Amino acid sequence: MVRIRRKKYTSWLKVASIFKIPVNRTIYKSKFGPTFKTDDGFFAWRFMVGKTIKMAEQWYRMNKAKNFKEFKKALNIRGLASLNIVYADKEDNIYYISNGRFPNRNQDYNWSKVLPGNTSKTLWSDKEIISIDSLPQVLNPESGWVFNTNNTPFSSTDSINNPKETSLNKVMGYQSFGLENNRSLRFLELIKQYDSISYKDFKRIKYDNQYPSKMMIPKAINLELMMGLDENKYLEIADAILLLKKWNRKSDKENTTAALFILSYMYIDEIRKEQGRIVRNGTITIEDCIYGITKAKKELLANFGTLEVELGKLQRHTRDSVNLPSGGAPDVLAAIYSKKQKNGTYRPHVGESYIELVRFGQNGVEIESINSYGSNSNLGDFHATSQMEMYTNQKLKKMSLNKDEVLKNAVKIYHPLEVLD
Repeated sequence: MVRIRRKKYTSWLKVASIFKIPVNRTIYKSKFGPTFKTDDGFFAWRFMVGKTIKMAEQWYRMNKAKNFKEFKKALNIRGLASLNIVYADKEDNIYYISNGRFPNRNQDYNWSKVLPGNTSKTLWSDKEIISIDSLPQVLNPESGWVFNTNNTPFSSTDSINNPKETSLNKVMGYQSFGLENNRSLRFLELIKQYDSISYKDFKRIKYDNQYPSKMMIPKAINLELMMGLDENKYLEIADAILLLKKWNRKSDKENTTAALFILSYMYIDEIRKEQGRIVRNGTITIEDCIYGITKAKKELLANFGTLEVELGKLQRHTRDSVNLPSGGAPDVLAAIYSKKQKNGTYRPHVGESYIELVRFGQNGVEIESINSYGSNSNLGDFHATSQMEMYTNQKLKKMSLNKDEVLKNAVKIYHPLEVLD
């Protein structure tokens, strides 16, 4: 049996921002880590990120690396808990690693589940971590490209050069081979069209907002189900089903079916969350699809009087007095996730944000960038919204790290201490 230690402590609760009163609390601790008492018993939480303080050092070393050898040395610090990393340099090295600080855990257990705490067999040591060479990674594949869209790391380049899944994945918890998402599937569709790509081609891929020919996400691997319903069986939503079947799967601002799809899936997600059915390798049902499409149809008709609404009328990129139509959708390459507003529109809040494209050319490093809003968040200031229109039109601006060029084109030059004064 595991010994659980109990300790009482007093915390102070602030009341009405005037005074504090003491509140007694009991905390628990076991050899596994922080422990919690619930109606179902005691549970402990053990995690690697709390076992090292080298995260900041690794970020620093990675940013200061001048070549791949120095970058790989920085990775060996193993200070980051888990992070997909893509690397490129002027020597034409390209590299992908599904970086993580993983303990060497007992392969007899399923580490995606709650594990028994009454045996030392499930007590891993933070001193024994899986070597970096055992992590999924690709260096300079013959294909000439690497990628990641938070999909399985065993699909990070062409099928010949992909990392191989090993028994270690049982304790590392990666998505297995074959588990893609819409972004990765669409990227693979696009990259197959090219023997080589130009910078213009690269931009076209980066800003693509179309769903793949067969949709899938790890928590809804049969997502394509909602695109093939029989309209003759569900007459109340037959018009919506037909629109989805004819849809070109794009989510540009002018598209008139993307809004119907986005809202339909949003409501499918909603009902699955309410019922606790959002799980890895999860699936949706025909009943989910009917529910989602019905709700989306009702909302569009109530707010716009039609099912064929331009996405940019529903989805608005706003800040201060700026209010712009926005394209993009969940889990496309140019991803946008939006929240419903009081007026019935949806405001992007996650997805495309700061974008930076870097080229190593004959004239040195060339950079283009854009921010979803501007260079500050001071409402009323021009630079709080100055980049929004370019952003919604998928445009970029030139950027430089050359100090002389920055000072030459600066709008204002000041010292931080002068601002404080």
